[in-house]
Amino acid sequence: MRVLGIPLLGEQTYDPVAHMNVETARLLKPDLIIMDSEDKEQYEQLSRIAPTPAYNSHASLDERLT
Repeated sequence: MRVLGIPLLGEQTYDPVAHMNVETARLLKPDLIIMDSEDKEQYEQLSRIAPTPAYNSHASLDERLT
């Protein structure tokens, strides 16, 4: 499965509330991880693997733009 033309981790299907498997991400050695979550602990783990911009796509447009 691809989201916006970008493959997800392995055979994982997109689930906006599921946590990304950090060990799988580490094994794939990505150049960039885009995180759709406000989970600070997971952000810390993923940002050690690759640059990780994070945003909350469930927030209002005004909140996302500020």
